[in-house]
Amino acid sequence: MEKLYWVISRGGKQISTIVHVPQNTASSKGKSPVIVYFHGFAGNKTVGNRMGVKLARRLCAEGYLVVRFDYIGSGESEGDFETDTFFTGWIEDAQIVLAWTKTLENADLKRIGIIGHSLGGALVTHLSASDKTLKSICTLSPVSYLERNFEQIILGPALWADLLRGQTIRNFNGSGYSLSSLFAQDIVRYNILESAGKISQPILIIHGKKDQVVPVANSYDLERSLVSPNKRLEVFEDEGHLFSEKIYLAVIDWFKNTL
Repeated sequence: MEKLYWVISRGGKQISTIVHVPQNTASSKGKSPVIVYFHGFAGNKTVGNRMGVKLARRLCAEGYLVVRFDYIGSGESEGDFETDTFFTGWIEDAQIVLAWTKTLENADLKRIGIIGHSLGGALVTHLSASDKTLKSICTLSPVSYLERNFEQIILGPALWADLLRGQTIRNFNGSGYSLSSLFAQDIVRYNILESAGKISQPILIIHGKKDQVVPVANSYDLERSLVSPNKRLEVFEDEGHLFSEKIYLAVIDWFKNTL
């Protein structure tokens, strides 16, 4: 069963949220372990190759209650991408969705896992450093060096310099999106590798060797920064930034063993 909800977040704006409830849980009104999915920059809860929805449905078929959502300004949520997209705002949205998820009658509050893709992977790393109610973590192509990755690859040096000078960049890289200077001024405050050094929960990193958006070397650095006694990095030779169904088994097995 899949159901759409609207969750109130920043400035009273509403987050578009899909909840996948396993069939056995829906019929028995029992409790299921929970997995919340966090999408990446300029993405949405479905993702370009439908990775978000397909992975959510596969996990739901395995008995997990899965929540996926669009940050304010992204996907179907209210707000504007240009002004509402910045890391601190995403953190607030994430915390609100997590708190809301804990009110679901079918949710097993002792078994909450999270998955984050790309910038969403950086977000779940940051959250897990302080929120120990999150029992198990999975990051997909996580951005480990926020400023460096956006400056050198995702936006490029010229556009990044414009943001730091206080300018708004429009239709960046032909995306159709605009972005205010707040994004750059805000994100430089965060250090993901420093957050990794505070994570005690089990954490899985999955990266594609052919990823041209976030270099796979970044995940090796992230793995070395983790202090969790249960950490794993899996590199898939033929995968890029968006993943195929080849990674599903690794994700499912991870949560079966840690959640």
